[in-house]
Amino acid sequence: MPDKVAQVEDIHGLSEVEALAQQQQYGKNNLELNETSTFSHIVVDIVKEPMFVLLVIACLLYFLLGEANEGFMMLAAMLFVGAISVYQEVKSTKALKALQQLTDPKVMVIRGGKEKPLSAEELVPGDVMILEEGVKIAADAEIIQANDVTVNESIITGESLPVEKKATQGSNLLYQGTTINSGKCFARVTATGNTTILGKLGKSISSFSNVKTLLQQQVEKFLKRFTLFGIAAFLVIFFFNFINSGHLISSLLFSLTLAMSVIPEEIPVAFSSFMALGAYHMSKLGIISRKPQVVESLGAITVICLDKTGTITENNMKVNSIYDYEKEQLIDMNDADGITDENVLSYAMLASEVDPFDPMEKAIWEAYHKFAAIKTYASLKRVYEYPLEGQPPMMTHIYEQDNTILAAAKGGVERIVKACKLNDQEREKILHHAIFLASKGYRVLGVASAYHLQDALPEQQDDFEWKFRGLLSLYDPPKQHIKQTLQQFYNAGITVKLLTGDHPQTATTIAEQV
Repeated sequence: MPDKVAQVEDIHGLSEVEALAQQQQYGKNNLELNETSTFSHIVVDIVKEPMFVLLVIACLLYFLLGEANEGFMMLAAMLFVGAISVYQEVKSTKALKALQQLTDPKVMVIRGGKEKPLSAEELVPGDVMILEEGVKIAADAEIIQANDVTVNESIITGESLPVEKKATQGSNLLYQGTTINSGKCFARVTATGNTTILGKLGKSISSFSNVKTLLQQQVEKFLKRFTLFGIAAFLVIFFFNFINSGHLISSLLFSLTLAMSVIPEEIPVAFSSFMALGAYHMSKLGIISRKPQVVESLGAITVICLDKTGTITENNMKVNSIYDYEKEQLIDMNDADGITDENVLSYAMLASEVDPFDPMEKAIWEAYHKFAAIKTYASLKRVYEYPLEGQPPMMTHIYEQDNTILAAAKGGVERIVKACKLNDQEREKILHHAIFLASKGYRVLGVASAYHLQDALPEQQDDFEWKFRGLLSLYDPPKQHIKQTLQQFYNAGITVKLLTGDHPQTATTIAEQV
């Protein structure tokens, strides 16, 4: 029987003394956001707004003039506007701090030549991490040894499909917050904390500098002119009134009353209230805005650019169709009522992990439980597995069935077709179907099975007497109500653009489905 785990070279890692020196130089592996996001800073930023200052002055003057009702009304408006602004800032700050939770509390490392669990925050550049399927990567790193590793990088790139990683230049970089999708590797930490790609992303978001909107600039300019006019009117009226009457207090109150009638303090109240209410309404819909003034910017939008994966689509793979080679039948899973156990989907399920982490394997299991009429194969005992390997990749699981060995494999269509006993005409026919499905934007897998009567398993998984079973096509479906959502953009006069790194045919297919 072939060795299940490949041998790795001796990796010593950092010593405890070296790790301590690195931590003193680089600090702990924590994401630290800008201090400007504290509650006190948020309040100060709101109070410094010119419109808010004007409201405070107007409120004080009302109380000085004995207009208590007007003063309390103005105070209530100020508190209302300020409370919603603080609420928006605090909520967006909490969302940013969620980035700090994207590292697992423990990670397995090699220090002093020994494996040991370590708190993620104790990682330092130079540490060697041992990463396996399902593990969240706690720091940026470079792979030094790998065994069929794929990584889910959707948190960084937005793409749902896993990316293959190797210990070669250009394919060896791992990023904090991403997840090992399959395989196992040894990786040396290159960056921690705020120096990671994820840390820089969080830092740039938290340090975003707000620019005053056009409406804010126009209102501020308008208020400044009226305020200057009100001050000038106050001085002129006070001067002439005092000369004529000689009474200082009465002249002062008379001048302040006329000046207050000129200053349009209701304008900042109205604008601030409407924008704050708009931002609050958006928060109820799950949209976090850092400033209430974003409502004005939304009203000026003419073009909106959307990502495909996770925005237009569900970011959740599903089996779309099955091509049964033996029956020469293409089954649309949207119309399938129930399928027999001796089917392409059953063998694809056997070639998948029992507790899958990979999105494609999750989709295969979901389809199997939903559509398989008889689930005999689900209870088979797995005795061995060949890991995902090669280019195109292929993986095989071995089961005991009635004193024989059942092998089930899935993988890249070209690899599966090459391993099966097929003539040139049969291969061409299969590849034609695969190209047809791929042209529709689907991810296509080949599926095969074999019965083995010998005691010893072949050294390579390609060496079984494989029988080609068929093809599976998977795709990331559009969200349920995305068509209606896009129509609302069009009705509002907004043009929608799709930005994606996927193949143009895939993007076109999703657009047509929407």
